[in-house]
Amino acid sequence: MSTWIGRELRAKDLKDLPAFIARAPRPASLFVRAALARGDTDASWWYGVFRGGQSLEAVMAVHNHQGALYAANDEAARGLADELYAQQRRLGPSSGQTHRHQLLGEAKTMGIVWPIMRDLPGRKLVFDKDCDLLQAPSPSGADLPAPSSRVVFDLARPTDERVVSDFIAELRIEQLGVDPRKLARDAHMHRVAELITHGRALVAKEKDSGRPFFVAELAPLTDDTALLSDVYVPPHYRARGKLIAQAFWASARHACAHVPPDAERVYLASDPTFGNAAKTAGWQRISGYRWCVTHG
Repeated sequence: MSTWIGRELRAKDLKDLPAFIARAPRPASLFVRAALARGDTDASWWYGVFRGGQSLEAVMAVHNHQGALYAANDEAARGLADELYAQQRRLGPSSGQTHRHQLLGEAKTMGIVWPIMRDLPGRKLVFDKDCDLLQAPSPSGADLPAPSSRVVFDLARPTDERVVSDFIAELRIEQLGVDPRKLARDAHMHRVAELITHGRALVAKEKDSGRPFFVAELAPLTDDTALLSDVYVPPHYRARGKLIAQAFWASARHACAHVPPDAERVYLASDPTFGNAAKTAGWQRISGYRWCVTHG
């Protein structure tokens, strides 16, 4: 029976991290790859699990209480969960503050890790979601017709700041039960302004009325991959499948200065309504993920 040693990765361990991740299947390790590509070995806390204390076989990149994990095999996934659970039990609550703790990983790995981690004392489940990781159709490949002609789609402009702010805030309320306009308004508005200034915020509006119904962010994930994230559609629009599908159709094709034209575009569909709309627009499932959030 293998023994597992878990610890925060040291400088000597980080030298081996790129080779370990390079060997991993890309869809299963995409978010860990992204953390490494961003240089988060400095900004984030990296945790690793070693077989027999020697061979690195599972890692987790943690930033702002959000952990992206990858395990090379089922044994390593269980070793990661057991070591993390034991460590968290030893540490206990670090202060009077509570946080939203997020874990994101391939569904198979999370199916092993999560049943162990969810039993941490003092943590209340916020949500546990299965998510399809979708890939946009290639702009150079065979094209699907646009699902709707009743949509205007473009990068958000300064005049859209209120829309972007409100839609992202409503998304956070749905996801985490937190309104950033009240909890951290200055930081929230600064982030919104940055998204618009750097051309990362996308907005879709009804052509006839000009009413916005879709906001998302498109940002580089790695050198050759861009992530469509923070997708929000108000509830009263969610039955209008063709409009939403058109927004995803345009998101796969819209030119952005910060995203190379041939970059792969991916979307983690935590909402099946949006996932189905994206599939209607030609996005294809490439992997299954699981996203779990606790409060405590």
